[in-house]
Amino acid sequence: MSADPNFALRNPERLILRGTRVRFIFSAMKAGGITVVSTYVFWIHQEEVQGQFDWSGRKSLRDFLKLCHDVGLLAIVRMGPWDHGEVRNGGFPDWVQNSHTKLRSTDPAFLQLVAPFYQQMAAQMHGLLWKDGGPVIGIQVDNECNNLPYLFALKKMAQDDGVDVPFYTMTGWNSVAIPTENLLPLFGAYSIGFWGGTLEKFRKVFIFSDTRDDGDLGAQMQVTHVDRSKNIALFPYACCEIGGGMMSSYARRIKIVPDDIAAMALVKLGSGSNMQGYYMYQGGNNPDGILSSLNEQKPNPMPFKDYDFQAPLGACGEEREQYHLLREQHLFLHDFGADLARTVPFYPDLGPKDLDDSSTLRWCVRWDGHAGFLFFNNRQPTVPLADHPGVQFALKTAAGTQLVPSQPVSIVNGSYGFWPVNLDCDGVKLDYATAQPLCRLQDGNAAWYFFAAFDGIPAELSLTADPSAVTVDAAQKINVTGHNVIEQITPGTSRALRVATANGGSVNFVVLSPAQAREFYRLPYAGQDRALLSNAAILPDGGNLRLQALDANNINLSVFPAVKGNEALNGGRDGIFTQLTPPRFPKLDKLDVTLTQTHPPGPNATSLKGMDEATWNDAAVYQVNLPANAAGRRAILNIHYIGDAIRVYVGDKFFDDNYYNGDPLSIALWRIPAGDRDKVQLKVLPCSDGLLTRLPPQALASVEQAKKDSTLDQVSVDVQQLLEIAISPAGSTTPSSR
Repeated sequence: MSADPNFALRNPERLILRGTRVRFIFSAMKAGGITVVSTYVFWIHQEEVQGQFDWSGRKSLRDFLKLCHDVGLLAIVRMGPWDHGEVRNGGFPDWVQNSHTKLRSTDPAFLQLVAPFYQQMAAQMHGLLWKDGGPVIGIQVDNECNNLPYLFALKKMAQDDGVDVPFYTMTGWNSVAIPTENLLPLFGAYSIGFWGGTLEKFRKVFIFSDTRDDGDLGAQMQVTHVDRSKNIALFPYACCEIGGGMMSSYARRIKIVPDDIAAMALVKLGSGSNMQGYYMYQGGNNPDGILSSLNEQKPNPMPFKDYDFQAPLGACGEEREQYHLLREQHLFLHDFGADLARTVPFYPDLGPKDLDDSSTLRWCVRWDGHAGFLFFNNRQPTVPLADHPGVQFALKTAAGTQLVPSQPVSIVNGSYGFWPVNLDCDGVKLDYATAQPLCRLQDGNAAWYFFAAFDGIPAELSLTADPSAVTVDAAQKINVTGHNVIEQITPGTSRALRVATANGGSVNFVVLSPAQAREFYRLPYAGQDRALLSNAAILPDGGNLRLQALDANNINLSVFPAVKGNEALNGGRDGIFTQLTPPRFPKLDKLDVTLTQTHPPGPNATSLKGMDEATWNDAAVYQVNLPANAAGRRAILNIHYIGDAIRVYVGDKFFDDNYYNGDPLSIALWRIPAGDRDKVQLKVLPCSDGLLTRLPPQALASVEQAKKDSTLDQVSVDVQQLLEIAISPAGSTTPSSR
């Protein structure tokens, strides 16, 4: 799995001066199942003034790649020179944009401008390429470009500069020309977009299809670019831009739904993707420019500073719901990805006839001739899909028709997932399971398989094994024509069943509840991979585990297998898991943050001209009163408001901004210099009736409620203190709030 955090270039942490914090963000990506990190390198960030390259601090590509290597992540560098990423000129410095050369072409004058930038990037990557034992396994040339000679010229330029990597990639969407070799086309999908487009466009990606680019599909799900699709089929199916979230533009405010993100990613998997790449996975902020702001203003007016993207990991490092939902899929890919990669998609004889067909269940099977995985999706944005009672799948295989499951089940609106079929579990054939596989662990001579149950679908496993070798615990076993069908499984932390093997070992199955699956991690700890359950975020930190939570005195943590030497923390059993009881966190003083309005809104504040600087002269102004005990705290300030937009200033410095979509604006207080914490101001453009047409339904509901409560113009703040506990294999703990 790859993710595009743009972290070194967007996040206001400095890799050199504050590397520990950044390391934890990378650890969070790794704990989420990410294995490859990709990043744009925006030319305008590195050489805003011609000839003056800046690779210092947060702009250091080399430090970024070294950190990837230290944490154990691979890297893909998206070299541009044009990237987009909602950056000014798509990443071109103004002096390039106005150079009167033929941009993004083989024009020698343009390539002469690009050459020093590529040489500089090559120098940053020197010694860090895969061939050198480094993390860089690939690069991307340009972005969303329909000029193959130009792309191949960029590839040659990179190679001549010494960038010798296994993978050279390009983006394959927007109906661009696809080569027959030498550049791997990458694809993606978004559940919604700030750039507009019809709902039809975004609903396409929720239907299983062998067409990788939704732009190649008509409304009737017919391929519209046949020749292009033939070339695409020459390459492995890989993605780099499955939308992990979405930004709001000034004209279109967006509130993503986490389950939509996870369902869309699952449809890509079911349709044949063997590399799940996300944009964005880690949110951030735009850096300051020397000559201008660095955000895109035309054609899509974007926030000047904010690039949180509602990503799985937010700009303050907070874990969002889709972080946990996607981790379930990533755990599966870690252990079963090789099995999945050998399969190809097969589609049912009767599929949806068009986008409006909700009466036909959406499903497919990835199959290698003997085994595979059955995918289903009954979810899409905006338009609900019909419930499907009495569902039983008939898989026509070389061995005959296989019915899954033994009895029909209901798949209701909103459901999505996949089931294994004929999965080899250490010599035990799992005919099927109506639960989603998560991971496999080894503990001595015992293999353990973990699954996630679905809400509303009874968990059932069917095994081909000697009945005398099968022992059930939290379930009931029946025999159906030579198969051991395990039904009435109670999802939880107990073992559902055990199969004894001829070598004296065993194969064991655990079916977790949906809520437990969202708290499930598989991480190296105390010398081996272990299963962990926690309501806190768990990060690998060297040989330790680092737990992060808002309430460190209410952390649940369980581990399997048990860790010898951790007995001092043991707090009893939870099924097969051993509960660990961290010591209570020292009581912290409450952070009382208040607001004082120093200037009411003026007559132009509701003009919906927030991209015009003059409008902000009429904004309501608030002083943020931070207490002295906020110094050094790892705290997040949540600013709740209903309005057109908000800006945060620290003294005269433009610090952050946000276009209202129903969510608060979150600010990491540790990023505000200690000496400036009495200089924090907010500027707010209030709500107006004209704004309502730009808002998503969730935000509209908040506006209506605020009108009823007479709180429409109120601005409030609350503080979340992120507390950390490091747990070593020896049982020692170190609490921290810094």
